[in-house]
Amino acid sequence: LVLTALAPLSDDEETLRTQIEDAIHDLIAAGDILEMRANSEELTVIVLRPAPPAFVMRLDGTFIIIGISGDEITPICQLPVRHHASGLRDVRVDDAQGCRAELLDLGLIELPERLWLNAPATMSAADFAALWRTQLPPEASPEVFDDIEILDKASSNSFYKGRWSPLRPKHTGIFVARRPQRFGAKLWCLVDVKSGTVNRFIDIQAKDSRTRDCDEAWRLQAALDALAGNPQQVRVSTTARTAILSFSAPLPAWASRRLNLLGEQVTLPRALLAFEIPIESIQSELRWLGESLWLVRNDEGEVA
Repeated sequence: LVLTALAPLSDDEETLRTQIEDAIHDLIAAGDILEMRANSEELTVIVLRPAPPAFVMRLDGTFIIIGISGDEITPICQLPVRHHASGLRDVRVDDAQGCRAELLDLGLIELPERLWLNAPATMSAADFAALWRTQLPPEASPEVFDDIEILDKASSNSFYKGRWSPLRPKHTGIFVARRPQRFGAKLWCLVDVKSGTVNRFIDIQAKDSRTRDCDEAWRLQAALDALAGNPQQVRVSTTARTAILSFSAPLPAWASRRLNLLGEQVTLPRALLAFEIPIESIQSELRWLGESLWLVRNDEGEVA
């Protein structure tokens, strides 16, 4: 529906489609839109719902504004709200407690940082990969999937889109994949492949309803890369006051939210995602990225 409505404004439908998908992804990552299953029976039916207007108070006294107010004009427009290219909205004022009281008076919900981040517990890459490997069926049952794609472990992890490959006879091992379904987007899954044939598979469905399947799949791919001795990398550049962390693979929404809580998303060439954060936070965030997503630091200016 969105693509149809905006199609007259663009001569390149594919570029427009990508821009819409990126915008929706940013809104979901920020918490403005909730992506969830339609109900407990239809596990493959995903719906998007607007989040209620809410705010998160940062450590520096600024506020992140999230949610959608529907058709009503929200009084928050009276506040000095900054709109960022990533879709993030924040409010910076001198009187933090006064602003907090005003936001509550306007009917916004205050979300604790922990609840908004919704970050999973840290664990080793081996333990996280084992959680999913052990869910594969115990016996092989060869399946033929048309148009299935895998994230090829043999490809460089510095170019995410280039890692996607059709399943070929040369492929053997455990892969994160996407398989088609009759209606809707392709499903994320974990496949056990031998010579191009899927012997076992399981759909990747996050147990937490607030976690997207793609977030779980991206974290699983990071674990598999780390176990293969080719961990995903975070490129670091610094100035006197800030550090920029850039990534060549998608981050789960909970990781993007954490970095947005500290700083803000920026655009860099040759980076899929990038965030500018205070320089004093760099060591703790790199440590957290290493513990949660098993990323390693790269200071060379290029992602290897």
